[in-house]
Amino acid sequence: MFNVDASCYDGMRPGCYDVHERVRDMNAGGQLAGLNFPNWTGFSSRVLNQGPDRKVNEIMTQAYNDWHVDEWCGAYPVASSPAA
Repeated sequence: MFNVDASCYDGMRPGCYDVHERVRDMNAGGQLAGLNFPNWTGFSSRVLNQGPDRKVNEIMTQAYNDWHVDEWCGAYPVASSPAA
């Protein structure tokens, strides 16, 4: 039993924070692809943009975006479809 409002990793499915487990969950459910929505960062990196130093906010947002694209999404890149 997992809590939808978990406050630590022990209360979450590993597929919520481990990209390899996420892909296993997707495969088990027959899901070919997924669309990620922001959670703790909020839309438009709202949470990362609340600090008083705009430069630090920008660095944190860029680091999160780089991690998301390079490590989370990049772990399982989508193969290009053949030209029509």
